[in-house]
Amino acid sequence: DLFITPNRYANYICKGAKLNTQLFEWPVDINYFPYLPKEECQRFLYVHGNGGYSGRKGGGVIEELLARYRHIPLTIISSNPQGFLRVHQKNNCPNLKIVKPPSSNKHLYDEGDVLLYPAHLDGHGLQPIEAMSTGMPVISTSGNPWNEYPSMFRIPSQIGSKKIKR
Repeated sequence: DLFITPNRYANYICKGAKLNTQLFEWPVDINYFPYLPKEECQRFLYVHGNGGYSGRKGGGVIEELLARYRHIPLTIISSNPQGFLRVHQKNNCPNLKIVKPPSSNKHLYDEGDVLLYPAHLDGHGLQPIEAMSTGMPVISTSGNPWNEYPSMFRIPSQIGSKKIKR
């Protein structure tokens, strides 16, 4: 048997468990996600999918973002939007748009200009790679597997809060 792993960290773990592994990095069909350069950010995009509300997909981070900056132009694509609807009702976010996933993931990135991807423990997550193949910038956390690839441009960041003057 062969265990195919999507990133170096998963490959390391599987080899440690003495599994026969093969690393297959970042499989994305660039013909399926055509490149459309982004000139400016009019709207942020968060694709929630079925990843659990505040867990590994970072829904809790998005909730905090909306609580602090309720006017942020954000589209959330989610098949399970109840938690986000509660945040919207509580904070009255006028620029928040919550939609169901499209029938084809080819159109997943049509709703925004910059992808927000605050995932925790997401083993592979194709969304950032698919979004980047369309020319969409990605704002993400800096854990595995995103820290494995030196060719990806990263701006170091720390968790914390700052006061923003208006």
